[in-house]
Amino acid sequence: MAIIMMKKFRAQPLLIGLLAFVLYVAIFVILDSLNVTRAFGKLAKNTAGTPPPDGLQEAVNGLPFEFGIALVLIVIVALTGIWSQVGFRRRWPGGLKFVLIPLGLIILLFGTVVINSVSQGGNEVFGWGVWPASLAFVAYLLLVGFSEELMFRGILFQGLRSVLKPWLTVLITAALFGSMHFVNLFSGASTQGTFEQVLFAFAFGCMAGALRLRVGSIVPLMLFHAVWDLLVTESQMAQAPVGQGTNNAAAAAETGFVISPGLFFLVAPSLLYAVFIFWRYLVAIRNKTITEPEFASNLSRSTVQRDTDPDALVANDR
Repeated sequence: MAIIMMKKFRAQPLLIGLLAFVLYVAIFVILDSLNVTRAFGKLAKNTAGTPPPDGLQEAVNGLPFEFGIALVLIVIVALTGIWSQVGFRRRWPGGLKFVLIPLGLIILLFGTVVINSVSQGGNEVFGWGVWPASLAFVAYLLLVGFSEELMFRGILFQGLRSVLKPWLTVLITAALFGSMHFVNLFSGASTQGTFEQVLFAFAFGCMAGALRLRVGSIVPLMLFHAVWDLLVTESQMAQAPVGQGTNNAAAAAETGFVISPGLFFLVAPSLLYAVFIFWRYLVAIRNKTITEPEFASNLSRSTVQRDTDPDALVANDR
């Protein structure tokens, strides 16, 4: 009986996606209200007497929390058996280059910012010299990339795309991903800083959603997300004055709302690249270099019913 019920539940991807999202939000709200990520020990200064870079404490304390989130999502996928559906499958032909090109540009861009900031006295994670904390920082961001992509471009994405057009699925998952960052207001972040984070996250979500369509596999997106977060966070840490946190309410108090150059520096290119990737996805569908019947409106319903195995949908890339 339990097996039959699980099979019926597996046939409802939208229900799985919505239930997983509600559970995801509930965990975030509960842990934030209990201050779980602030309940661990405080990092001491390094051997040179320098305090930890701003943001490192939060990352180290958040490591068990992110591990728990990732574990919950894995359990959901394992119980429902939707590994392939949420993106743990082979890549679509020719899709990996769309991840590697922007990844190279990101490494070049933010790597330059970090090097320049450190040369001017900035304090960043790896230069701080406490390797256990640095490894915890990397592990934390890997888990963030894993859990956020599995939730928003995996479980929820698959559920919404079962009933919505692909472009609408991308926008809705990006909007929900961005809105989750409003929780930073309860951690003392400024209104402007939170608003910028929401916009950054929405733009990234659009780009990641478009990549999810064109790449097929979610694994490259998880790594892309983790490297993106690592380099952006590193650059912010290196540029922040030592002892002045980027989320400190007093330091971030604004006298008025000002449009930050970062809104154009990160948001606009991400959105433009999302449009480009989505166009390339449509071209690939039209040329049949990839075939996803649930997205191709010109295919008959009988074709959709025949081709149910995602891995069997991969065509040769010409």
